[in-house]
Amino acid sequence: MKSATEMTGYMKCNNCKHGLQVDYGYSNWTVEGTDFGCEHHPESPFDMWYGDDERLNYATQCEFYTNGSNLSLDVEQEEAKDLTASDIERFNKVFNMTVTGHMTDEELKQHLENIIKEVN
Repeated sequence: MKSATEMTGYMKCNNCKHGLQVDYGYSNWTVEGTDFGCEHHPESPFDMWYGDDERLNYATQCEFYTNGSNLSLDVEQEEAKDLTASDIERFNKVFNMTVTGHMTDEELKQHLENIIKEVN
């Protein structure tokens, strides 16, 4: 028999503390969508399509599901300053990205210079 949480649809990946959300677009004023990611989800990352993507139902079979809020990161990474080092590491790993919103101007400059060196 299904639990009340499963029957109401609340048991979804976007209601789990292990989930990560990253907005994408041109700015925080022009968000085009939100990607969902989790180190425990076999199809991660993917666009969560307003929370309606069927892959978010993986929570009903995930052994790591823990009711709670996803960590989120806005387009301009203003929320990054509130993340811990381990949170940032999770975003970097799951989305294959570099969270730069927490960096000082000097750290960001060095990071960009390293990228330019890699490209050249």
